Amino acid sequence: MIVDRNKNARGNPLRIHMIDCGLTVELGERDHKNLVKILGSLIKRDGYAAGALMVDTAKKCQATELDVELFCKGIEKICLDDEDNVSVVVSRCCNL
Repeated sequence: MIVDRNKNARGNPLRIHMIDCGLTVELGERDHKNLVKILGSLIKRDGYAAGALMVDTAKKCQATELDVELFCKGIEKICLDDEDNVSVVVSRCCNL
């Protein structure tokens, strides 16, 4: 995954480039929408929401309420700790 700024567009918005052919082949419409929501939350630095979406959209989840709360707060902390580098935030969250 590469995150950069589109210098040709007004406001230089962020762009995400996915370089995983497996994702493009295996994601159905619902999974694609979920991934977009999660990545959108990460880019907006809303780590808690991103964590909650990850748990809500997981195929299997055996976590307790406390586990979910700690996970969401952990994702939130990653987003707040790496304020200047969106690609680092997304990378760290995806490697959990």
